[in-house]
Amino acid sequence: MAWLYVALIAGSIVLAGALIRGSDPRAWAAAGGLALTVVVAYALSRTTGLPQSSGDIGNWSEPLGLASLFVEGSVAALSGAVLLERAGGLAPAIERGAPRASRAPA
Repeated sequence: MAWLYVALIAGSIVLAGALIRGSDPRAWAAAGGLALTVVVAYALSRTTGLPQSSGDIGNWSEPLGLASLFVEGSVAALSGAVLLERAGGLAPAIERGAPRASRAPA
């Protein structure tokens, strides 16, 4: 399991570098996918356990785990918002929800 953490750290560093250099949609998608993978792995480790690691089953209140869920959830949400906005789906949705000013006749 230690190698999974090393891979997560390396992947995060590579993706952070890619996002700093430019805002490539593929890097945003990869960052969101990596974040969601961490959330799923956390849930699995707390429910069914991971291979050769069942010590955290039911341990939902681990402070570092909760902090990780917050950070990973934020990255996934930001990634989704950026990709949705680039696809043209976020701006029209915001405009639909914005109140329209009524025009009074002059």
